[in-house]
Amino acid sequence: NYDGDTITFQIPNVHPLLGEHISVRVFGVDTPEKNGKKPCEKARARDAQRLVENLLKRAKIIELKNVGRDKYFRILAEVWADGNSVADILIKNKLAYPYFGDRKPTSMSWCLN
Repeated sequence: NYDGDTITFQIPNVHPLLGEHISVRVFGVDTPEKNGKKPCEKARARDAQRLVENLLKRAKIIELKNVGRDKYFRILAEVWADGNSVADILIKNKLAYPYFGDRKPTSMSWCLN
């Protein structure tokens, strides 16, 4: 996974024209950016990335639900690991905040948590 909210999947039976490795944006969350301006944001981004990586590596079943496109035409889906929402786990661990494509809060700071 690139970061906490962008994951590359190898999806079986997908036409080769679409590619073997498909980048999917996790629906419902925004996570800190690895290329953020502040060291604390970068650190939290690495924490989010590691959490998602560990969840998916240990999962017996990974599901993509309600697959669609976001406003930037990226593939967007709910990601579930062994019946648990990856978005919910990120939010619970304070490594993401709810985000549904609208404007991001200007007061949001990853350095306050």
